[in-house]
Amino acid sequence: MVRVVKDDGKVTVAYMKSFEIEQMWINKGIEQGISQGIAQGIEQGIRQGISQGISQGISQGITQGIEQGRSEERVNTLREKARADRLERELRKLRKLRRSRRDV
Repeated sequence: MVRVVKDDGKVTVAYMKSFEIEQMWINKGIEQGISQGIAQGIEQGIRQGISQGISQGISQGITQGIEQGRSEERVNTLREKARADRLERELRKLRKLRRSRRDV
């Protein structure tokens, strides 16, 4: 029976066609799987990238805000120190003037 099937050209062609069709469907399935995998990977990558980007942005924003606040506090402290020094000098002048008037 095997020899009859092998010798029959129509059966051989039909077998080969079914084999080719089967291979075509397998290849198509592989291509679809790859395409879906790539699409899912891109989507997942975008979601993770957004999530990580937001987290990093918040973290950097907090850090920069703290640094800016400290910097402003240093400026304010220096400004207040300069003001206090000016007032201290004025107070010394007034005390010196008061002493000199008492001595007269």
